[in-house]
Amino acid sequence: MMLTYNPQMLLSEMKPTVSTMAAVLAVLTFHVVTVPSQGTDEKLAQEMKCLNVIPSNQCNLEVTYGSPVGTLQCDQKVPQTQGNTLTVPPVLTVSPGIGTIRRVVMVMVDPDAPVSKTEGFVHWIADATVDPAGSVITGTEYIDYYPPTPPIGHGEHRYQFFLYRLQDDQSLNVSKSRKFSLCSFVDKNQLGKPVAATQFRFERLQTE
Repeated sequence: MMLTYNPQMLLSEMKPTVSTMAAVLAVLTFHVVTVPSQGTDEKLAQEMKCLNVIPSNQCNLEVTYGSPVGTLQCDQKVPQTQGNTLTVPPVLTVSPGIGTIRRVVMVMVDPDAPVSKTEGFVHWIADATVDPAGSVITGTEYIDYYPPTPPIGHGEHRYQFFLYRLQDDQSLNVSKSRKFSLCSFVDKNQLGKPVAATQFRFERLQTE
């Protein structure tokens, strides 16, 4: 059974204007065409503040789910009929390999979730290491994996993954709330730019 967002979450003011869509396309530094957030102008402004610092090696993180989804290309849309495959956490691989990294924090977030004007929904936060082959080996989970389950009829949602390098002895300040601001998390923990990142898209049009 697929998990769903709280039905009391408001869906008002969630359609982007032409001007905000243009702003996103002008500012984002993705190597792919991304879908505009369905949030308000304030939410878009916060999102662009974070995404604009992503380095040119964006989309160097592979996300692999079980069959039939398999390994996703950057910004690939997962068919609704394959949504049940997303209930199990994916395997992550940095491609091309960036060498061994003793410690990173992995973040999976949906910036399009109807949570608040400035926050998205965090799906997963975990400590991890990157081995010489580029495999991301997760360890301590600060926020356990929650599968992509956008509200029915709310349009495409982006599911974004980021890896940030950590010092061996660095402690993390992580809230247990699923309401999440990537900018605040990065600033609060002094994470800098991600060493790897990617995204895929998913939407639900009808009850499964």
